[in-house]
Amino acid sequence: LPTASVVLVGNTGAGKSTLLNALLGECEVLPTNGMRACTAVIIELSCNDKEHGPKYEGVVEFVSPQEWETDLEDLLGDLTTQ
Repeated sequence: LPTASVVLVGNTGAGKSTLLNALLGECEVLPTNGMRACTAVIIELSCNDKEHGPKYEGVVEFVSPQEWETDLEDLLGDLTTQ
């Protein structure tokens, strides 16, 4: 089958993870919290269409300290020039 990408964008704490959990028919695939933002990172979900293996699988990717420093400098530069 062909694949399709769907992008869900919104403010922090707007309920994007809650919506995705509801669309999946699950309560806790993505963490949610009614009092504060919980995910606060980019999430990619895909269907495991194989007959065997886990229904859901998570992969965590970390940025290096150098990437973090560069991103922080860019963000601070944007904030100070506005």
